[in-house]
Amino acid sequence: MEPPHSQTFLNQPLAAVAGLGVLDIVEKGHLTERARAFGAIATERFQKFAQRFEMIGGVRGLGLFIGVYFVEDRRTKFPAAAAGREA
Repeated sequence: MEPPHSQTFLNQPLAAVAGLGVLDIVEKGHLTERARAFGAIATERFQKFAQRFEMIGGVRGLGLFIGVYFVEDRRTKFPAAAAGREA
């Protein structure tokens, strides 16, 4: 009998079919293009917030994977860790 960890590397047809199904949905629904478009809108809005609120030290991302950096001081970029714990 093989050790249980070796099954990670065996052929898994059910997992492969499920993965192909997901990729089909992503492709047919144009989900990557939608994420790119919605991400651009969201990033622009967060950047406008950054102009209004000193606590936002930066905004960056790709698609809908967006990071908003909260800082105590924009010049030093010192993280606003205490404010995050309070929220």
